[in-house]
Amino acid sequence: MDKRVKFDFEIDFSNGGGIQGQDFRLDIDADDISDEELAEYIVRDMRLLMVGEVRILNKQIIEEKHKRPESKPQWLYHLVPARLGMVTEGPTPEEAETVSRHSAYLQDLTEKGVMILMGRTQNNDENTFGIAIFEAEDEPAAQRIMENDPAVIGGVMTATLYPYKGALMRK
Repeated sequence: MDKRVKFDFEIDFSNGGGIQGQDFRLDIDADDISDEELAEYIVRDMRLLMVGEVRILNKQIIEEKHKRPESKPQWLYHLVPARLGMVTEGPTPEEAETVSRHSAYLQDLTEKGVMILMGRTQNNDENTFGIAIFEAEDEPAAQRIMENDPAVIGGVMTATLYPYKGALMRK
């Protein structure tokens, strides 16, 4: 059984006011968590600013299944234009249509919660490339997502798949 911590908290803000929480529950990976770690987590997860004092009250470690779904493995595919002229001179009508379908495909995956981030460099020379960072159950599923990209199917971009894991992200 997974461990969770159940607790109350009070947070005072340095500019006045405060908030409280009762019977707050949080998934934990160990058998215990310090009050300081809980306080840091709450402030970070709720994106609170100007926090003064944080008090953790009535803390209990309980055995209960985690509520947050485990995240799926992350993947990155690196895209390079198959024809350099597509970015240096401009796309042909066929390339433009394929890139439009590529954009719609990535937009659909974003709306479905699969795609995390995508974009391309803004240089229009031999060093230009794009990336797509997403979640998939396993490598075959990630490979299918990449291979079903209309830009890859249409041959206007080549793609290489890499296992990936984000480490830091600004708030």
